[in-house]
Amino acid sequence: MESKTFDPSDVFDINPVIVPGFLGQSDCERLIGHFHSGEKESGKLRPAVRNASDELPGARSIRNNTVCWLEETERTVWIYEKILVLMKKINAAVYGFQIEKLQPIQIAEYKSAKDSEAEFYRPHLDICTRGWNTQRKLSLSLQLTPPENYEGGNLLMFGDKNDLLTDPNNLQNNLIQRRQFGAAIIFPSFFEHEVTPVTKGTRYSLVAWMEGPNWK
Repeated sequence: MESKTFDPSDVFDINPVIVPGFLGQSDCERLIGHFHSGEKESGKLRPAVRNASDELPGARSIRNNTVCWLEETERTVWIYEKILVLMKKINAAVYGFQIEKLQPIQIAEYKSAKDSEAEFYRPHLDICTRGWNTQRKLSLSLQLTPPENYEGGNLLMFGDKNDLLTDPNNLQNNLIQRRQFGAAIIFPSFFEHEVTPVTKGTRYSLVAWMEGPNWK
């Protein structure tokens, strides 16, 4: 029997999924309204141990933005249900991870600033490595702001820096698609990703995570 030549892409061919137009303008504006009326806090780095709330030294050099946790209530259950259906559907079709439930949803604000560094989130992973009974398996980023309303603020993913050198046209196309108003981007939580500094205007996004049993 003839052996097949090894191709690494056969082993690791997991790419982010972009769903254009997942939300319309009125829904995006409603979610931004929840942000402005809700309790806000500085974006924090999640330490490895669940429920730890103390700010980590040097965290502002990695993440500088404002967030609002969107609790599931009668007013917000519609977005929880809509995201849950989408993430389960994408997982079944593409990733096949063992997932169980949706974690609390977060809305993030990234602003430009004249007298301080523009807001950003440096390269990071959503997954944690120890001390958790469950793990984030899938992440979702939902664009709530029209792309012409801000500059910078690109969502860069695992592999983009390779494309910057090897396939810049593909990278540019991906960035354009990810910036589209109401687009949802779903990707494995172990993918490194970042939000580049917002240099003009304000960018709002919704982020959500599906969790499941620890990786085996």
